[in-house]
Amino acid sequence: MRFTTQTEGAGFLKVGGRFHVMILSAEEEETSVVVEAEILAGTVPKQEKKTVKIFLNYPDESHSDGGSFASEIIQHFCKATGLMAADTPVGTDVEIDFSQAIGRQAIVAILAPDADSKYARLNGSDIWPVDAAEVEDVPKNKGAIALLNQTPATPPATQEATQQQPATQAEQSGYDDL
Repeated sequence: MRFTTQTEGAGFLKVGGRFHVMILSAEEEETSVVVEAEILAGTVPKQEKKTVKIFLNYPDESHSDGGSFASEIIQHFCKATGLMAADTPVGTDVEIDFSQAIGRQAIVAILAPDADSKYARLNGSDIWPVDAAEVEDVPKNKGAIALLNQTPATPPATQEATQQQPATQAEQSGYDDL
């Protein structure tokens, strides 16, 4: 069996704070979308390369609020990661491909684990685009931020190129090496 040893500091996030993250995966499951994100920077030092799972629960009409808060959380995520336009009107039916969030960046507010949960979790709907005024004071990974202003290279128009998936921002950046 071959495996790669973990880098120092890697593992699950176990503290609360506001963090600049890159989305590593977004899996649609029966009751939620499970997003895994890597910490790039944040208000708590030495958390880089740790991961956090964010559960975006699907709206449940039988819930006391009719599912509106769950819907709000999903909308915040989609707008922060660019899956939905920031000016999408309330009540608009949208089709979202959550896999398109992979490699995108956001700022999230995370609560530390408590007696009820051994995992850190999203603080309500506190998810923002990295350039939002509300998170101006949150430390950010400059190398990752620089990627946001780059235009991806367009591969040659060949059959092979059109069948290939574009590299994610993480693959293109090598931000681990910064």
